[in-house]
Amino acid sequence: MKIFFCFLLLMFFSNISLFTQCPFDDCINDGLFKSTAYEIWTIEHLYELGDSINKQLWPYYSHWHFGKHFRLMSNIDTVKQPIGIISFMGHLYGNGKTITITNSLSFFWGVEGGGSIDSLTVEGYTDGVAGIAGYYIGPAHYMNLHPASVVSNCTSNVTINAIHNIAGGIAFYNRGTVINCVNNGSIEGENRIGGIVGSNDGTVNNCLNTGRITATNSGTNMSAGQPTSNNGIGGIVGHTASGLKSISNNINTGTIEGQGMVGGIVGTAYTVLFAPITNNTNYGFVKGINRVGGIVGWIFNAAATVSNNSNFGVVVGEEDTGCIVGKNSGGNISNNHYDKQMCGE
Repeated sequence: MKIFFCFLLLMFFSNISLFTQCPFDDCINDGLFKSTAYEIWTIEHLYELGDSINKQLWPYYSHWHFGKHFRLMSNIDTVKQPIGIISFMGHLYGNGKTITITNSLSFFWGVEGGGSIDSLTVEGYTDGVAGIAGYYIGPAHYMNLHPASVVSNCTSNVTINAIHNIAGGIAFYNRGTVINCVNNGSIEGENRIGGIVGSNDGTVNNCLNTGRITATNSGTNMSAGQPTSNNGIGGIVGHTASGLKSISNNINTGTIEGQGMVGGIVGTAYTVLFAPITNNTNYGFVKGINRVGGIVGWIFNAAATVSNNSNFGVVVGEEDTGCIVGKNSGGNISNNHYDKQMCGE
């Protein structure tokens, strides 16, 4: 019994040392709190961080960096290869610094399990899918009880020429929260393209897009008259199926251009639950062929609510074109504001 008890103590203290180990050769802090965050000074630190995290992918909740804090201490130029962090579950404070990427897929591939990125600017260009989080922002696959992850106060100045169907200035796919973020970069891809988020199942609030967003094949792949998995282009979100989570208080000033399902804020609202799209404003030029709206290109569910939005941008389309919603398949549209002369209604 004593031997077994000693073994348990050994395992306990071994795990503590695992969770507090430093990924860098010259760490001086413990990462337990924001005030003692691990300091990232160089590109080598970023690569060391990625290597150390990817060495232990299972189980996620026992990962040493889970809940740890990191702070960027200097601008980093230039990241030519992906950082390669598949599942970041710590807290990164960008500290107002800038990382420049050159043909890298994205900054992080995934942020989940309650992880966060805050106050980071990313510049450069990529043939990938996003400026900040390339894969997703959301709960860990095996730890759904953990709070959703957050990307906040971040800015992307990255030019994105997407090699995949889905792309976003901040995130490729969001299941968590994106708040107070800005995209100034131009984005071009085929489908499901958004200035902030490409494909959304989460919350997107208080964000701004100024970049030109272009989809070369949006809305052309249809199945039984419904949006397929690669439809929609929007100034803020390309495609959303966000359930109870909101898309609110966002602004688009960039030009949004595609074929179908083109919206100044959201391309396609394809929901199964009440999904509020509220208090958003579009100033940008919105152009498409069909299902083109100043706020939403196509609402495909009676549960979706579009209210208290404003459109001041020109909207041009050939079929199912509207100042607020291009085509409404039963959604609740109320108390929105627009100038009819801007969109030909």
